[in-house]
Amino acid sequence: MRVLSSASTHRKRRAVQLTAVTGLTAALIAGTLASSSFATGSAAPIDAPDPTALAIASADQAVNGTIGSLRKSTAEQFVRLGVFEGGQADKQDLFYVSYNKTYQGLPVIGGDAVVSTDAAGKVLTTIAASKATISVDTTPRLAAARATTAARKAFTTVTGSGTPKLVVLVIGQPKPVLAWEVPVAGKAKHPAHDHGNNASQELVYVDATTGKVAHSAEQTASGTGTGIWNGSGLSFGTTLSGGTYRMTDPARPSLSCIDYSTNAVMTDADNVWGNTSKTNKVSGCVDVMYIAAGEWDLLKNWYGRNGLDGSGRWADAEVGLPDVNAYWNHSSNIGGVVFGRNNQNYWITGTDVVAHEYGHGLDAKTPGGISGHPGQESVADIWGALTEAYLNNANDKPDYEVGEQINLVGNGPIRYMYNPSRVSGHPNCYSTSLPSSVHAAAGPMNHWFYLLAEGTNPTNGQPVSPTCNSTTLTGIGIKEAGRIFYNAMLLKTSGMSYPKWRIATLNAAKNLDATCAKYNKVKAAWAAVNLGTQPGEPTCTP
Repeated sequence: MRVLSSASTHRKRRAVQLTAVTGLTAALIAGTLASSSFATGSAAPIDAPDPTALAIASADQAVNGTIGSLRKSTAEQFVRLGVFEGGQADKQDLFYVSYNKTYQGLPVIGGDAVVSTDAAGKVLTTIAASKATISVDTTPRLAAARATTAARKAFTTVTGSGTPKLVVLVIGQPKPVLAWEVPVAGKAKHPAHDHGNNASQELVYVDATTGKVAHSAEQTASGTGTGIWNGSGLSFGTTLSGGTYRMTDPARPSLSCIDYSTNAVMTDADNVWGNTSKTNKVSGCVDVMYIAAGEWDLLKNWYGRNGLDGSGRWADAEVGLPDVNAYWNHSSNIGGVVFGRNNQNYWITGTDVVAHEYGHGLDAKTPGGISGHPGQESVADIWGALTEAYLNNANDKPDYEVGEQINLVGNGPIRYMYNPSRVSGHPNCYSTSLPSSVHAAAGPMNHWFYLLAEGTNPTNGQPVSPTCNSTTLTGIGIKEAGRIFYNAMLLKTSGMSYPKWRIATLNAAKNLDATCAKYNKVKAAWAAVNLGTQPGEPTCTP
């Protein structure tokens, strides 16, 4: 997939003072419909209309008109953020145009929307994060300094805070409110945001009238998984500079591996890296470079995406965190990944861990941003499983277990996608009372993906999987299940929930397959984890 336009983001390594990370900048997209010309006595060739331009024109018309859930008041405006290609790789058959909303010039948090079209510009799906009508006084009663004080009190320990920004807050509110958005880093009090030792970066929203914390959004995504070696003779990109090789991939911009302790890119004299020691940082970086390159190739070759951000860029990695964990967007590496150790001091740079953390990056760089509780860890687990399948390395045979080869905490795998309840407190089935832990809450969606990909009784050596409604299912294969899930990610909006994921995946399946066969498979898999029909979900008729 290519991002044909995207908002730019600024990244600073080892920032002490955080800058606001959700500033909205409209990305202007140049594109006009092809015109035809005629000369006397002869006809000039007529160029076919540019499908990207058709998608933009149709989507802009949808958000500026009164289509479905995108109705808005005169004070609200949609700002186009990006255009993404989905569907079949290199076919230009599906487009997803993302937008953010403003109210009287202020960003609306939870006001984002996505419009999908086909190559002819026909609108297929319109999804808005919120249908709330906004009517708020945009003059704050609370001073910015007091908002910062209130936001910092949401943390037990604060290592830094950024400049407050005035916004309209919709997400998580019974009605829209004026709020201050304050970036804060440290150790949060919120159990749903637990990342091992509570290391956290949040955008804290303080009601600009009452002074109370109204909402917070985690900017750090954590994961724990297997740290396995992928064997010897692994090939990955490096660069030569001044007689020294650097662990920077020239074919995949922004992909480097860095020593956490020194903040320096790994270097070598002979371009032969690493050894068999699981405590060697260079060896950990060999795994990272190999796996990240594989995930890049997976996205490009299976789903047509160009890089992690869709514009041909990846994100770097650090190895050596002195913590039993791994993170996306850690405070030491804003916009990148950081890998720590297990309880035996082995670096946890195995396929499912590395691909999981970059899966958080993909979540962050698709419409709506990081999904948050309850689905964000499942999103990352799915990309871990997909990358294992794509690489198909004999040292790490594709499976649906997370942490299967290194005992992170001495208990074997930490999650089982085919039967999540094998880990205490991780449910197989959806309910409205999901666990507060983001990792435990991943269970039903991991289970759904497995059932969609493999079914209940696979014949390829994968394990039997139970269902919550006693049905028997046949899978569509992990590659096609991943295609549906990836296209659903292009329909994300802020504040994703299990019901919203059901709707997004059904819309994606319908857009991809006019026969409704995949739609019916997706629907059956959701029913099998006890998530039934939702208001506003699509129907499909062949």
